Amino acid sequence: MSFISTNLNLPYIAPAQAQKHVTHNEALRALDAVIHLSLVSKSQTTPPLTPIEGSRYFVAAGTNEWAGQDALIAAFQDGAWAFYTPQIGWQAWIEDESILQIWDGSVWQVPTPIPNHQNIEYVGINTTADTTNRLSVSSPTTLFNHAGNGHQLKLNKNVSSDTSSVLYQTGFSGRAEIGLTGDDDFHFKVSPDGSTFNEGLALDKTTGTARFPSGIKDPTQSRNVGQFCFVGSIAGGSFVYRIEGEAQLPRTAVIDAISTDEITLATATDTSRFFNTTFMTGVSYVRVWNTTKSPNESAWVKDIPSAGKLQVTDASNISGWSNGDTLQIGEPTRTNTVDVDISPVLNTIFGTAFRQTGLMLGFHFNSNTIGDQLSVSDTGATGTYSNLAKLNTSPGVGLGQGFVASTVLSPVSNSNLLTVREGVSTTTNTLSVKIAAVLV
Repeated sequence: MSFISTNLNLPYIAPAQAQKHVTHNEALRALDAVIHLSLVSKSQTTPPLTPIEGSRYFVAAGTNEWAGQDALIAAFQDGAWAFYTPQIGWQAWIEDESILQIWDGSVWQVPTPIPNHQNIEYVGINTTADTTNRLSVSSPTTLFNHAGNGHQLKLNKNVSSDTSSVLYQTGFSGRAEIGLTGDDDFHFKVSPDGSTFNEGLALDKTTGTARFPSGIKDPTQSRNVGQFCFVGSIAGGSFVYRIEGEAQLPRTAVIDAISTDEITLATATDTSRFFNTTFMTGVSYVRVWNTTKSPNESAWVKDIPSAGKLQVTDASNISGWSNGDTLQIGEPTRTNTVDVDISPVLNTIFGTAFRQTGLMLGFHFNSNTIGDQLSVSDTGATGTYSNLAKLNTSPGVGLGQGFVASTVLSPVSNSNLLTVREGVSTTTNTLSVKIAAVLV
């Protein structure tokens, strides 16, 4: 049996040993030296001239009384130096450096600090986080539990135009996204490839009204189910087209000047031939043509900002137009027709422009000729017009309502075009097309 302890080399008291207190005190002296170890220095090589009783040093490279005691702990006990071998894992407070270190068998090391869990740059749980995914978790499930009551998961964005959403992926490629994407409405989107997303549902932030931009499909027929969204009345009436006291199409005027997105006409009153700002501003755009140009060039009128001026949607469309050019409303290749874009009313009522499936419209016109009619088409092609208002008595009023399909994308918005044909033979008092509902 050994009479020395395994770790600290403390002497045991032997059976029937005389002077037992000597052995016992030797062990206590060793414990006093190495327990709760605090070293005055770990770099000193020469013993101090007047050591303090109980002071301890690590001998880096000993000289004088420490010669030959390198890498040992020197303790000044009972007026003399005693030396102890540090064991791996011993901790010591280094007084002249004010630091806690651990002996690894050859040098004193700074221990791994206890992490501060505030303002951590990255956290990776069973995976590696990065500058984009600063919190990354790889696990079969993730649990966020309550702390006694309810629980909320909060996703906050900086401004309305930013995105705050949950993105679902396959192989790190997006397939579905829900959240506030680009505004404060709540959107549901899907994607076949991670780059092109199709929106199925959007909820208005103010009213909670649901929109179905991609339509609703009948699972038994594999076709979209139509749903009418009623427009109501805005700006004195939802007139996508209204002309009062003007001759039949085509109608023309002479351009006097071009300034950015405004066309000034030579005769101020001629603006009424093209646009009715009282009823159409904020509801629709109409296409006009510069027939002096070859080939003819077009622009879309959206307002009459002041007397004698027409404002267009895109200034670049008219940048090459000049004083003296002829401006025309009426499609050059189609008799008595005008193309209408209804995106302004869609934006006003539904918050966004979208490709509608069809429109429910109301019609009205005055004429003196039996047989005059007002008709509409989705493409403008011959044979596609629906005669929805026809004059059967003379003089009189032509009234009607009906549905027209919408299939042709507008060149200036994400809505479909409407083509109106004025089938009247003389000047009318009033001619109007009013939108009642949109089929999505």
